Amino acid sequence: MISAPGTAGRLARLYGLQPQELYGLAGSAVYDSMCRHDSTELTDILRLVQATAGPVLELACGSGRLTFPLASRGHEVVALDNSAAMLAMVKERLDGQRISVVEGDMAKFVFDRSFSLVVLGTSSVCLLDADQRASMFRRVADHLADDGVFYVSGLDLDDRLTAAARDAERVTVLVDGDKVLTLHQYFSGRRGVRTTSLFTETVTGHETAGRELFTSEIFLVSSVRLTEEVRTAGLEVVDTRHGPPAEQRHFQLTCRRAGGRRG
Repeated sequence: MISAPGTAGRLARLYGLQPQELYGLAGSAVYDSMCRHDSTELTDILRLVQATAGPVLELACGSGRLTFPLASRGHEVVALDNSAAMLAMVKERLDGQRISVVEGDMAKFVFDRSFSLVVLGTSSVCLLDADQRASMFRRVADHLADDGVFYVSGLDLDDRLTAAARDAERVTVLVDGDKVLTLHQYFSGRRGVRTTSLFTETVTGHETAGRELFTSEIFLVSSVRLTEEVRTAGLEVVDTRHGPPAEQRHFQLTCRRAGGRRG
């Protein structure tokens, strides 16, 4: 299991906590509480879906943060994830929307149809290694309609951290019902890694009834490298957008099949 660096690690030692996998069974509900109300990249994705008429494939859909807004625009959505616990949350929230829930590996998916829009949001591309990304991009190219669009988001690590091999930490506190969620994001410039540690406290009758710590680690993949990788897979980047500077800088790539119709 990944050890928690920085302040989260000190809290783990102080309270005698064993870090748990953020994307595991126990961590799924905590992850959902953390990201359910996050609107990052949603405006841009909805702008893309409004310009398409066909079905949508969402990779790494998680608990449905983007899935339901996509379906609310009247599109059929195929929502794929490899976490049964996350997909169970999506299924629980279905209310007549045209959403098909599929458990599978986003680097190995196969469907007998094409899609007008393929979405890989929430910087989930960082969960894959180079070989897995190459496989996933090839499958996207194979499943994209001639005039279809592929949207992928990622994270650039700030140049200040990589140039000087520095570390940095950012802490955010969220409250969700009876839980206090303290999000620790630790950035290692030397390794090009972000470790996410989520320290949770359950409060009952004004008393702390329980504490847990969930962690995950991703290697940040730069926008330059991803642009090269999608080109190798037969896709071309037609639009690149960056968020505001920070320890991690969010970016979005909009891609089409190379030589495909622009519609």
